[in-house]
Amino acid sequence: MIGKKGTKENRYESLINPNKAIADQYLTWIIETKKGQVLTGLIVEESPELIVLRDGNGKDYKIDRKDVESKAKGPNSLMPSDLINSMSEQDLIDLVDYLATLQTAAFSPEWFHIVGPFDNGVGDENFEKMGEPEAKVELEKKLKGKSGPVAWSKVRASFNGYLNLALHFSPESNGIISYLYQVIDSPIDQEATILVGADDCIKIWVNNVEVFKDKNHFAAQPARNSVAVKLKKGANPVLIKINNGEGEHGLYFSILSKEPIKIGAKQ
Repeated sequence: MIGKKGTKENRYESLINPNKAIADQYLTWIIETKKGQVLTGLIVEESPELIVLRDGNGKDYKIDRKDVESKAKGPNSLMPSDLINSMSEQDLIDLVDYLATLQTAAFSPEWFHIVGPFDNGVGDENFEKMGEPEAKVELEKKLKGKSGPVAWSKVRASFNGYLNLALHFSPESNGIISYLYQVIDSPIDQEATILVGADDCIKIWVNNVEVFKDKNHFAAQPARNSVAVKLKKGANPVLIKINNGEGEHGLYFSILSKEPIKIGAKQ
């Protein structure tokens, strides 16, 4: 979003001093375990039981939440602070001018509210049955899940935008249904395009209107499907219903819009 959301001065500043205002996807985290081990890196997966941290060498560490002593945001961005050192003045000018030409902002929510798991039944038989969130989303309400009461929590996307629901619901990720919910804020009434790739079946509602359904059992792939939608000025609630037969489970989700959008302040 660097090329879309700021003035030319903002773009220069973002390149020269990337640590001044760090976007969530570039945040480093410092985690100290109860054994005194200190790890620094990018959180690529997160569930109620587990955190997966990727260090600067690309090595992943799986950390049980019960073993975490402290967790804090690091002071530096993952975006290289010396990026412009290898560029000439003209290269920098050309890059800033190019960023200004980007007309479509791609937005991938960093997190969603999520509730589940619910029972998928045999042969996806429960996927077409209306669940409570389809009638009304009540984030404070507990619902009857597959193995007992379930409550809304949060799931974070990894650095590449993937929402790993198999990890989130592990070890109960086969034969399930779940719902994801987020409010998207738009500065104007505008047309937009949802890009989605899910594993497995999926339905999407925008502003309480069903805009997409796919009952195929495919592996998740970014932008496999594109869906034209209309966003209104202000809050636009998005509800996603997704199921899993067995194995890998998750989705990629992003929105293209001419004017930049963001997660709504009021959920």
